[in-house]
Amino acid sequence: MTETRARWRDSLHPRTWVVLSLCALVLALMPLSLAARVVLLLAQLTLLVAAGRLRGFLLFVGVGLGPVALMAFLVQAVSFSGQTVLASWQPFAFMTFAVTVEGMTYGAHLALQILNFGTACSLLTLLTTTAGLRYALNSWKVPSRLVFLLVASLNAPAQLIRYIRIEQEAARARGLDDSSWLARLKGNLKIASTLFTLILLDHQVRGRALDYRGIELAGQRVFVRDYPDSGLQRVLRWALPLCCLLVVLLHFGVFRGWF
Repeated sequence: MTETRARWRDSLHPRTWVVLSLCALVLALMPLSLAARVVLLLAQLTLLVAAGRLRGFLLFVGVGLGPVALMAFLVQAVSFSGQTVLASWQPFAFMTFAVTVEGMTYGAHLALQILNFGTACSLLTLLTTTAGLRYALNSWKVPSRLVFLLVASLNAPAQLIRYIRIEQEAARARGLDDSSWLARLKGNLKIASTLFTLILLDHQVRGRALDYRGIELAGQRVFVRDYPDSGLQRVLRWALPLCCLLVVLLHFGVFRGWF
């Protein structure tokens, strides 16, 4: 099953994945209805499940995206002005909290928007390799320095994981305790600034090396790997942005009165 999902993920061209994620980002920022936000989130989750990347996405949700969305919902639920009060309490004489239906509705909108935005970013980071992203951006004639910046940003989490594993192996070799996740977490927090410095140094060295090789020189780029493409995918890459543009125009009432 894993191999089948990997083959399906690799069968889509990197440009297709980039277009899918960008369209999802546009829709995530749109003021959609609650039902539309739920449908958008389910559609993105379906892509992640089909590509076999749900585990990595759930880790991302548990570590960062989920707490942010939950906090946004709770803050709006207890502080948003509304007429339908479900519960209220006054911890101090000058401070009153009230859970309202309107606040919960607005909080749900905000939480779903955060989840949709983060999931759209995950479509790019989890379903597209750095080599695939570089291939797609270069084929669209994006400036080489901007390509390097985007690819380096996408590759930063993988570099961080690599340095964490190196640090853990070195700690075990020195006899330090890493038998529990708490001990490993404490060790990683102590050297967090060093790990990030190493990533920045890697990017700086790589950027200088590309400068020496003439990163901004004009000419055809030759890639070691080619990616399968099809007429259906090319149609999809045109149809999706047009559909997003249509949604934006409909929202702002461009076609109002035409029909």
